[in-house]
Amino acid sequence: MTVKGPVRRYHVCLAPDALEADAELLEVVRDAGVSDVWVAGFFYGHWHYSPERIGVQLRRIEKLGLRGHVVQLPLGHPGDSLGAVTGQPPLIPPAHWSRVVRADGRIGWGTSLHEPATAENAEALRRLGAMGVRAVFLDDDFRLASGPGSIGDVTARGILRISGECMGMGRRVARSCGRRWRSGV
Repeated sequence: MTVKGPVRRYHVCLAPDALEADAELLEVVRDAGVSDVWVAGFFYGHWHYSPERIGVQLRRIEKLGLRGHVVQLPLGHPGDSLGAVTGQPPLIPPAHWSRVVRADGRIGWGTSLHEPATAENAEALRRLGAMGVRAVFLDDDFRLASGPGSIGDVTARGILRISGECMGMGRRVARSCGRRWRSGV
């Protein structure tokens, strides 16, 4: 059996801040054997980096012969797992998104699959698609529990809304713990 091309592909996720701070960083990761670079996109209601800024970095990535992709956190990411010590990106969705009602009746921030969150996520995907982005990792983060003993509210209708918008764009939503759409697949 003959294998054409690389047997393995290596991925790295880099923020536009890091790419802008070190002009040689992309060459370093390429020379280390990385084939795919993922950049931050729409994070639970916020463009931490503008789509224009993301587009600039994706063009730089592709110019160096690497594959450029985007990470999107569509549903919320409770807690500070992103390490946002500066307060950026914000750690909670925008105030106009629905808050989580936990099993004990307490209200908090976390995964939101209600309007307008689903519509805004679908719009972010359309905007990325219009920029030429062909692969987005949707970190679905169906974190029902934001901590021990706290279960949130997740609805299947919201999941279908985001998935349906992607599929309506001619993109398939993969069935995995991270959802990813790819053009023409």
